[in-house]
Amino acid sequence: MDNRSELPLAILGTLPNPVLVKDKDLRYVWVNHAFEELFNVDTNSLVGRTDKDVFTHRQAAQCNGGDLRVLASGEIDEATETVVNSSGEQRETLTRKRRLEADGSIYLVGIMHDITEITRVNELLHEKSAALELLANTDSLTGCLTRRALLEQWQQQIVPETGAAVLMIDVDKFKAVNDTYGHETGDHVLTTLAERTRTALPNNSLLARYGGEEFVAVIPDCTTERAFAAAERLRLAVGTTPIATPTGPLVATISVGISHCVSPDTADLNKAISRADTNLYLAKKRGRNQSLAA
Repeated sequence: MDNRSELPLAILGTLPNPVLVKDKDLRYVWVNHAFEELFNVDTNSLVGRTDKDVFTHRQAAQCNGGDLRVLASGEIDEATETVVNSSGEQRETLTRKRRLEADGSIYLVGIMHDITEITRVNELLHEKSAALELLANTDSLTGCLTRRALLEQWQQQIVPETGAAVLMIDVDKFKAVNDTYGHETGDHVLTTLAERTRTALPNNSLLARYGGEEFVAVIPDCTTERAFAAAERLRLAVGTTPIATPTGPLVATISVGISHCVSPDTADLNKAISRADTNLYLAKKRGRNQSLAA
């Protein structure tokens, strides 16, 4: 490249993006001023040396990642790299490399784009997206699933051959609790119920707050008989242990309606919830504080 016009190199030298040129043995032939500034190197001292002569082993491995492939195939390569600049700061770069044939020689030409800020913005957006998804899928008071999340997980986790039991759970006379003790106490009753339900039911169960004081639990691979036994354990765990509140211990009871479903289709889950809700209504009509799987 010594015989080539100085004008193209002069133009490349003014670019704000770091530019590099290597020979077929991956030895530096030329770099522009932006490259010198990024890594605090001097072109004259860099010429004839390889990345491993100048940079750390990790950084050299990254820089040389696609170099040989580009020289061998002639394909253009774009890759993200984490480099350490002259201030010791990590920067994310997108480096585009291609093979250049000139004056009977083969060269590797690369241009680097600093995408650190873009990467940071994307990471922030990803974090916010994850937070919004969590918010959409989780009930803020109890930490249970929302209806939407329940339907999604139902389709992902339930096996048609084994099916699942569906429990509709409701706090008995919850309106009276709110009217007598206040909504803060009512909220505490709901969070306590959610905690005790998670403890009483199998670990693979799905638990969603369905609305107000109603919860839906789905127990995968479970018969109606086993679901009834689980519902009774839950009912006793709630009704026999008073809930501590600012105004003193409070005894709350629950009623549970149970149904069974053998398909992961959303429509079938809605039907199963409807049947469990009917059984819940009958349990309340028969005196509350009981489980029913009619």
